[in-house]
Amino acid sequence: MKYRLTSVLLACALLFAGCGKEHEPAPPPVQTGMTGIAGSQTAETGTAASASQTRTDASGAAADSQTASAAQSTAAVTTAPQTAAQQSSAAQASATSTAKQTTASAAKTTVSQTSQPASAAEKQAAKAKCDSLLSALQTAQAEQKTAQQALSAAQSKQQSAEKAYQDYNSAHKGDLDRYAQGSLGFFTFVGAKDAVNVLKTAKYASSTKIGTESDATSLANMAKAFDFMRECNQLRANHGLKPLVVTDRLMAIAQSNLNWSDKNIQHSKQFNVGENLSWNYKDPFKGWYDDEKATNGGHYLNIINETYVTTGFAVCTAGRSGKYSVSHGQVFEFSADKTYTVDEYEKRFRSYSDSISAIRKQLSSLKSAADTAAQQTKTCSAALTKKQAAVRQAEAAYNAAKAAYDQLG
Repeated sequence: MKYRLTSVLLACALLFAGCGKEHEPAPPPVQTGMTGIAGSQTAETGTAASASQTRTDASGAAADSQTASAAQSTAAVTTAPQTAAQQSSAAQASATSTAKQTTASAAKTTVSQTSQPASAAEKQAAKAKCDSLLSALQTAQAEQKTAQQALSAAQSKQQSAEKAYQDYNSAHKGDLDRYAQGSLGFFTFVGAKDAVNVLKTAKYASSTKIGTESDATSLANMAKAFDFMRECNQLRANHGLKPLVVTDRLMAIAQSNLNWSDKNIQHSKQFNVGENLSWNYKDPFKGWYDDEKATNGGHYLNIINETYVTTGFAVCTAGRSGKYSVSHGQVFEFSADKTYTVDEYEKRFRSYSDSISAIRKQLSSLKSAADTAAQQTKTCSAALTKKQAAVRQAEAAYNAAKAAYDQLG
């Protein structure tokens, strides 16, 4: 029974072991001591029996070993479906792990490539860029220095020009003040006290705007009077009459009277003198003499009056009447203490006015030079500001390029 049970178990084990192996031949049956004629084998000698026993024991051990192997195989076959599912899950996990490892490996490779030393060509290009930007920076700095020098020179020139103007203005302040006072300054300068008194104390002195450009007391308008006085003397000469002479007092009276009459269109009667007035005539003698000659009008008669000895003349361009752009006035008297011919008076006046005009012209030139210098300083300052901005920009560009070059190692 022992041998039969062993054979059965062995056969079962072999059967189970062959599951899933359809193409493999089944292993041959193990022969036991029962094969053949039992009678003859039983009659063998003790040695044979002993040998048979040894084989039987060996066969039994082999059968036991095969039985255990079959049992393990059976267990393996029984659990195969669960193991396949686990293997699929394990495969997915392995694939995910492999992907992560691949990504990590790629990242490491990228980092490794990024941190690799720059090539010689990259370094050379970066250095060339640094050199170019450094050259640009140095050029900008040189231009800034030049602009700074130009500004310093302009400031120095401006200071000198302004000092020259101020010094000259201070040195000639008295002359310039007299110019601003017009004829009053002239009368004061030549010591004509009676003329000064007329302008300051006349009944309508408030009508006179001393030295104002359009006023009869301005030096410019006073200078126009001489040609008209010469014209008057020429007309008198046509009648065989002596030329009229000029006084400071009558010049001041003519100016004071006309400044009032320019607005009021009538005689002021401030002083006891003969007087001719006109409004809006380019040449007053056209009206006074030409138009009235045929009728012996009063203006005409004043001109040819042989008893008149002295005269004064004024021109006003204020147009204060609101109707006329220019007015003229001439006054006459019978005698005077200190007189001048028209030429003498004009020479006296021109000497004064020309010196004042020269001073004003020089002062104006100095002022213009100071203004020009100030404008040049402003221009240079603006130019320097631009150059400073250019230097800052060039420095930023160079520093950025140098930092990039330094990172290349």
